[in-house]
Amino acid sequence: MNVSTLNKPRHSHCQEEPDAGNYFVAAYPPFSAWTPQGVGALHSTLEHPRTDPVGLYIHLPFCPKKCDYCYYLSYIAQSADIVNRYLDSVVKELQLYAALPGIQKRPVNFAYFGGGTPSTLSTTQLERLTNGLRDVLPWNEIQEITYECAPRSVRPSFLESLLAAGVTRLSMGVQSFDDALLKINGRVHLSNDVVMAVDAIQE
Repeated sequence: MNVSTLNKPRHSHCQEEPDAGNYFVAAYPPFSAWTPQGVGALHSTLEHPRTDPVGLYIHLPFCPKKCDYCYYLSYIAQSADIVNRYLDSVVKELQLYAALPGIQKRPVNFAYFGGGTPSTLSTTQLERLTNGLRDVLPWNEIQEITYECAPRSVRPSFLESLLAAGVTRLSMGVQSFDDALLKINGRVHLSNDVVMAVDAIQE
């Protein structure tokens, strides 16, 4: 196939954006639901006081290596200073929302720490983040705290810190127990790492 063929559209009805429902939803609400007209409705909602609980999703976009199939936003092998600045910015963003009537003083019902690879944080960074979030909104009514882990980054000291932070559920990305497939996909763990991680978690 030559370059001129590659530049030709495959279908006459090609468009810049896919139709709703024709792509993996990596954000909620899906991008197809976002409209300029909806901005006013969002601001209006945030200006009306409410007392029901909120849920938090905290994205930690740092990984030791980019898996070959991954298209999520992530940054590889960042310095502690950059990670700390990001953590402080997450807390600052929550402070900005928490100052609005629609969020102010509402209790947190659940928190989900996703990524990226959240388990690449140090124990000090984990405490820095969770303490900062707790200082902004009350967590005394929280029912579940989920934290994503990658098998090779599971270590006893970090698991103890997760327990101290109130984490009640772990989500561990395994993908496969076929070592050949894991290598092809560029995963940083092998099947034995998963077994070792599960043993450490159960302990």
